[in-house]
Amino acid sequence: MHIVRSARRRKTVQLQIRQQQIICRAPQHITNADILEILAKKSDWITQQLQRPLAKPKQYIDGEVFYYLGQPYQLHLVHGTRTQVQRSTDQLIVATPQTTPDQVKTSLIHWYQQQAVAELSSRVAHYQGQISVSPTRILIKSYKTRWGVCHADGRISFNWRIILAPSAIVDYVVIHELCHLVHLNHSAQFWQLVQQHNPNCQMARRWLRQHGNTLEI
Repeated sequence: MHIVRSARRRKTVQLQIRQQQIICRAPQHITNADILEILAKKSDWITQQLQRPLAKPKQYIDGEVFYYLGQPYQLHLVHGTRTQVQRSTDQLIVATPQTTPDQVKTSLIHWYQQQAVAELSSRVAHYQGQISVSPTRILIKSYKTRWGVCHADGRISFNWRIILAPSAIVDYVVIHELCHLVHLNHSAQFWQLVQQHNPNCQMARRWLRQHGNTLEI
């Protein structure tokens, strides 16, 4: 188990399961004994999460399936004089001088990150007017356990891997972080605002809990 102590804002203990590891985010005042008691109470949930299948490691070979906005695309590798990734109706076409697994992986990650910038910026622009907020900056990051972060200065950071998820899940994450510009917490008022702008938010939360570990490149 990995314990992360937070000196700011956090008032409750949050448990996450990531790559078969228990991550506990706790306020400074919570003792290890308190954490063990919480783990005991959550033992059934922890067991259920640990039994979830992990994402199968990618081999980056021709015909392998990758997801974009929840839709499957077959990987098609071709030799090219320069690195380029294109998305067709049902394929992700990767052209590289050397189609080695490392080169293909690097090319795909770079492409997904580029798509994340455009896709998430577009959705923020769409929803910020509805919620009457305006983030100071949109950032694309590589997080291990978070899908988005709203900073006190108005910046919003998104995990680029979220664009592997279905479109409705992406919308939820965008709305969730924009609502934090109104309520920088997870209070009842915050969740009411999220529900107001995303009536299916509970479904999206369940989907991320059940399938978030499969959103890997």
